[in-house]
Amino acid sequence: MPRESREILFTMPEFMSALMLYTHKRGGDKYTLKDISDVGVDKKGVSTTNLTMKDDVILRFSEADVISSLILYCRQNNVPLPSNASKKVRVIEEGVVLWMSNWKSYTQLSTDISTLETSKRLPN
Repeated sequence: MPRESREILFTMPEFMSALMLYTHKRGGDKYTLKDISDVGVDKKGVSTTNLTMKDDVILRFSEADVISSLILYCRQNNVPLPSNASKKVRVIEEGVVLWMSNWKSYTQLSTDISTLETSKRLPN
């Protein structure tokens, strides 16, 4: 059965905006992109991301936090996402990619066509 995968590329400003939105929604201070003084992203994946703010506060995000922030950002910006797909993130030169795959298609046939009676098959 064919499987579909999908990637969404977030520029670094979009990625950082997603992290700011996530922080605010979880009850943290409302920071803006202008408040960020340094960004530390693990380039081998996004296992950890650190944002250093101008007031010397360091915000730390796990990979699960990063995925959650990108999902929240997509919801806020009306970007449809498959809910039952596995999701992973990776860093590339252009930004951060949210990669989704292995969701079930709801258009799968419920029976094997080869086992249908001849009378139920479509004419050639």
